[in-house]
Amino acid sequence: MVFHFVIGNKLIEMKPALPPNTGTPAAPGSMPNRSLRQGRGSAWVQVAATTFFIGFLIIQLITPIVQLFWAPRPARFGWQMFSLSSPPPNFAVVLDDGTSKPIAIESFVTSLRAEVPLTQFLPPHLCRVVPHVVAVRYKFRAASQTNIYLCSK
Repeated sequence: MVFHFVIGNKLIEMKPALPPNTGTPAAPGSMPNRSLRQGRGSAWVQVAATTFFIGFLIIQLITPIVQLFWAPRPARFGWQMFSLSSPPPNFAVVLDDGTSKPIAIESFVTSLRAEVPLTQFLPPHLCRVVPHVVAVRYKFRAASQTNIYLCSK
């Protein structure tokens, strides 16, 4: 077997080197002893790589299954991660003069996803950014009870 390479304008011809004391590269018994020792060492590498791969694959399968069946939804790393959709609660701010003003939350929230806890983070934010607010009221559409978050200024 002869290899031809072109480097610049020169044609270079290369022949593979033959192992010493053999007539052909594929002659039986032509492998030196060191490659047999490498074969034993590479078996341990293969076992380690296979073990790592199988362990990683098991983790990739078990984690979503556990999150899907035993974690509250929507669960991180579960296959349903962003599949839930529910309408956001209605928010209104109570001003210091006692009047109530409904708030369109779309100007404060960029993504209305079900797993974002709006009732935990939006009322304190509204207290900070809307002037003259003393409380924030919110009500879920399916609930009859109105919740109140008191601003502490």
